[in-house]
Amino acid sequence: MRDVNFSFNNPKTKFVLMIILYLIIAFAFYWFLLKPQFQEMNDLNAEIVKQEQKLSLLNLANRKMKLLVEDSDFMKDRILQLQEVLPVNGNDFIFGEEFLVTGTICGINYTSLEFPKLGKGQEVSANAAPFTLNFTTKKLDNVRYFLTHIYRFPQIVRVNSLSVTKVKKQIKDASADSDTVEYNVSISGDIYLSERK
Repeated sequence: MRDVNFSFNNPKTKFVLMIILYLIIAFAFYWFLLKPQFQEMNDLNAEIVKQEQKLSLLNLANRKMKLLVEDSDFMKDRILQLQEVLPVNGNDFIFGEEFLVTGTICGINYTSLEFPKLGKGQEVSANAAPFTLNFTTKKLDNVRYFLTHIYRFPQIVRVNSLSVTKVKKQIKDASADSDTVEYNVSISGDIYLSERK
């Protein structure tokens, strides 16, 4: 067997020991200095990803909130428009519906149906709802038929004024000219909320 001469004075031994020492120092440098830095960077990147996800969710929530605010503003404007058009009182709405159904049955065409808002100085009656309506019809009997129907409402209806105007309309046909008659009717009155006995 060969004898191994292990001496610190030997240049080969010094070289091998120096390499081993460098490897130990490099490993210690990596293990104690670089590895914690890499771990800290990985943790920081993971935290950045979480924060970016939260930020994207907040941006999405902010966009949805803006859309809700815009929808809310639109709905407020729409409600104001509807409040101007629709009757203020729920009973007025029901009466309007009754008028429309009755008008369909009687063969009349409404041009307007209003429940006027009272102006300054006018008294508000808790029992009566004033109304004005205008319609057109081709037969005068339809007006009588309509009045008979509204007097049959469950509520008491009082007609304060009735105006009927006869209008001749000229129809130009290919064969000959002919005249048709139409009646413009205007009615105003009150509906009393107490029902008939």
